Amino acid sequence: AKKKRELQELLQQARMGPPATLVIYEAPHRLLSTLETIAEVLEEEGSSAMRQVAVCRELTKRFETILRGEVRDVLRRIEEDPNQQK
Repeated sequence: AKKKRELQELLQQARMGPPATLVIYEAPHRLLSTLETIAEVLEEEGSSAMRQVAVCRELTKRFETILRGEVRDVLRRIEEDPNQQK
C-alpha cells in the first residue's frame, strides 16, 4: 500500500509539471500492480490513450524484451505471457 501511494504521488506530481519522460525501476513481482496503478492514474486524468509506456526487462541479456504501447495494452500482454512476469 505504501509503494502504491508513493507511486500515485509521483505520477500526480509529474502531471503537474512540464511534460517529461519518467523512468521507474520495478521488481518483477510488483510489475503488474505498478502498471495497474499507472493505468488508474492516467485514466483519472483522461490521458491514458495519449501516454505511452515501455517495459524493458533482461536488458543486455539473451532474453531481452521491450514492450511498448498504451498502459492497458502492455499490461494485457504481460498478463497473457507468464514468462514476462518473471
